[in-house]
Amino acid sequence: MSTVTATVNAGAGTVKLTITPTSGNVNTVTRADVNGTRAVRLPAGTLPYAGTLTVTDYEPALAGPVHYRVTTSAGPASVWVTLGATAPRFVLPQLPLPSVEVSTVFEYEAARASTATVHEVLGRVGPIITQAKLGSRRGSLSILCEDHRTVLNLDVLFGRGQTVFYRQAENPGQDMYFYAMAVSWAPTETGQWELSLDYVEVDYPAGPILLDPAWTFAALADTGGSFAATAQGYESFAALRLRETS
Repeated sequence: MSTVTATVNAGAGTVKLTITPTSGNVNTVTRADVNGTRAVRLPAGTLPYAGTLTVTDYEPALAGPVHYRVTTSAGPASVWVTLGATAPRFVLPQLPLPSVEVSTVFEYEAARASTATVHEVLGRVGPIITQAKLGSRRGSLSILCEDHRTVLNLDVLFGRGQTVFYRQAENPGQDMYFYAMAVSWAPTETGQWELSLDYVEVDYPAGPILLDPAWTFAALADTGGSFAATAQGYESFAALRLRETS
């Protein structure tokens, strides 16, 4: 028999899985929640893995139960968890470290337009329709942030020009992967900040986690650089964690 244990970090919106096969390899790790059933996103080359495997899932739904199922050479195992997180979060699926938690998303607007083609034929009253499904959601979000730092973190996140994952706990099924088309922000009368976002929903982005597990503070210290050199070499602390030099 194999065992799998799950440790929920509600503050970070993540689940750490520890998988121990009694023999052989860990072959697959799958998550099922209100957003569907998908393989847990892992760094490239993680599976198959011989021995005890510890991984972090950065994309579980904040609403409802989450079921993890693993398959190993010694047989399958599974575990259920509930995150219990309430604050909405935005994260880059393949670069999940610079995730941003916000106070609330207080306005949500979504629309879907048909992808069909309408052919107006001369001499014909009704058009000919090349049938197609409705497209993905397009609309806007109004996001309330606790302080200006959170707004700046969101701006950096959206400004990367990559797919973003929005998760929230109030409305199961409202979570989405999207592309940010425009952002603007302003202070409120209460001292908080409001950020307005125009988005286009996109398909689930395939691909592994791109973080380098070997890049740690110890590895940074081994480079021999000074605090001044590090500050000049990286645009932000998030860039340092991702090892993205200026």
